[in-house]
Amino acid sequence: MNKNETKDICEHCEEAPVTEIVHLGWRELTPALLCEPCIGNLRECEYSGTLHTLDSEMHELDDGMIVCDGVRESECSICDWTDDLCLTSQMLVLCDGELISRNCRDDTAICYESGERYHIDEMVYNEEYGEWFHIDCAPAEAERWYRRFSHIISNNFAKFPVRNFVGIEFEAEDGETILQDTWTQKYIAEAKEDGSLSCGTEYTTHPMRGDDIANTVDEMCERFENGGFTLGSNVGWHFHYEAQKFGTKAQKNIWTAIGKFQDAFMGNSHQPGWAYFADMIRGYSEAWSNPYRDWVRAWANTQAQYTYADHYRRYQPSSASSPRAFANFTPMRRDEGRRIEIRMYYPCRVLRECKDYAELAEDYKSFIRFWDELIRKAAYRFNDLRFPDEMDGFARQFSVPTREWLMNKEKK
Repeated sequence: MNKNETKDICEHCEEAPVTEIVHLGWRELTPALLCEPCIGNLRECEYSGTLHTLDSEMHELDDGMIVCDGVRESECSICDWTDDLCLTSQMLVLCDGELISRNCRDDTAICYESGERYHIDEMVYNEEYGEWFHIDCAPAEAERWYRRFSHIISNNFAKFPVRNFVGIEFEAEDGETILQDTWTQKYIAEAKEDGSLSCGTEYTTHPMRGDDIANTVDEMCERFENGGFTLGSNVGWHFHYEAQKFGTKAQKNIWTAIGKFQDAFMGNSHQPGWAYFADMIRGYSEAWSNPYRDWVRAWANTQAQYTYADHYRRYQPSSASSPRAFANFTPMRRDEGRRIEIRMYYPCRVLRECKDYAELAEDYKSFIRFWDELIRKAAYRFNDLRFPDEMDGFARQFSVPTREWLMNKEKK
C-alpha cells in the first residue's frame, strides 16, 4: 500500500474509505479522517455540539443533558444539596455561597428584606407583606416568632429518662393566641403557620432531653386546653430524634427495625394493641413503600461500609422515601444534623379515647419514650429485638412503664 492510499483509509477502523474530515474534542478540535460508519458511532456533546469518540467519557446533567468531559470540567459544578452535576451558569446561589441545582428552586425562597436566597426551612411567609422573609429578617408579630434552634441542656431525668435530644412540633387549630412569655422564650423556638392546618399554628421546641421533654408536653397540652384549641384531623404532632451519633451499623439496624415494626403493626392491625399504631397511618404519615424499602435493603442488608447519606448519593432512588413517611429518614441524608422524624402521632384519634388533655399528654410522653427505647435497642442490641404477632410478646422487651403502656393498648 503506497502513501497516497493510506490517506484514503479511515483513521479509526483502518478499513473503510474516508468520507469526511471531522473535528473531535471540546476545545482542541482535532481533525480526523473518518468513514461513514465511524462517524455514525461518534458521541455528541449536547452543550457544545462537539463530537467525541465512542470511548470518550460523557456525563449526564441534572436536566438530562449529556456533556463531554471538557464541558464537565470547565462549565459544570456539583449541587451542594443533591450531588447532581449541573451547568454552573444555571445554578442557584444561596446566601452562604452554596451552589444548588435549579431543580431545587421550589425548596428555596428569596428574602424580601435582604434579597438573598435561602432554604425554605429558614424562611417564613408574612401574610401582611405577601412576601418571604429569612427568620432573622422577619417582621415582629405577637403570635408568630422565629428563633434559631439551640440545644437545651438538662441533666434531670427523674420524670423522663430519655437522654437523647428530641425536638417536638406541636400543631393545634383555632384557640386563643399563645403569646411570648418567659417560658415560651426558653423552650419554643418557632410559632408559625403550617400549610396542613386550616386555621392554626405549629409550635416547634428547641432540641431538649430528659425532664424538659415531659414538662414541655405537659405545658403545651395545658395551654391548648385552656386556650380553647382544637385538634382536628389535619393536626399531627411530630418529633425529631437526633441521630448524629449513630454510625453505619447502627443506622442499618435502626432502619431495619423500623421496617419490621411497620410489618408488625400493619400485618396485625386487627389486634387492638397494634391497631393503635396502624390507625395513625394516613396522608401526613405514610407507610414506607415497597420500592423505597427495596432500595434501602440494597444497603442495609449488605456489608456496605457507608452511611445512609452515602447510599443516597451513590444510588439515588427513582422513588425516595416520602418526607411524609411515618418515620421520615430524609434528614438522615445530611452530613451534619442527622435526625429521624417520627411523624405518626395522631392526637385527634388519641384524644377521642382520653378523658382530657392531661391524659393526652401522658400518652404522648409514653409514645416518645417507646420510640426512644425502640431506636436505642435497634442500634445497640438489634439481635435481641423481636417483632412477634402478639403485642404481649413485643411489649415484654421494653422497660416496665413502656411495657405497661403497650399492654394497655391491647385492652382497648
